Amino acid sequence: MNEILWIMLVCLIVLMLILHFHSKRHSTRTTNDEPLGKYSYRPTKRLLDYTPYELGLKSDDYSTYTYEELLDTNEWYEKRQQILELHDFHCDWCGTTRNLQVHHKYYLKYPNNKFVYPWVYKDDAFMVLCKRCHEKCHRKYQVKTYYRKY
Repeated sequence: MNEILWIMLVCLIVLMLILHFHSKRHSTRTTNDEPLGKYSYRPTKRLLDYTPYELGLKSDDYSTYTYEELLDTNEWYEKRQQILELHDFHCDWCGTTRNLQVHHKYYLKYPNNKFVYPWVYKDDAFMVLCKRCHEKCHRKYQVKTYYRKY
């Protein structure tokens, strides 16, 4: 009887650990965070000189994820919070503090058309915009995509 209880306890602990790590990996966003933007910005040469490993492409954890799925990870959520804090939770265009979204000024891709992970960009690659200004930004500007070598 004691052996069965120990086995059940171990199974319960393993199940709790699996659920814990699964929930950390697939966090949900509380605001509508659009991945695309239309604000043109040329990245610094230094960013283009990073190795694929430094930019996160060589990690097998996310190699099958779509870009939208990458925006639903804890890594992106943490980077998003960091950018919002850096901008004092204000829209860069109108100054409001409501309906904020983090906007990429440009994108980096590899020759195989895979995006560089969104959370490894430098902080100056982002803007904080409210939903209204973000939509204006989409209409007015086209996001540039830069391709880098492996």
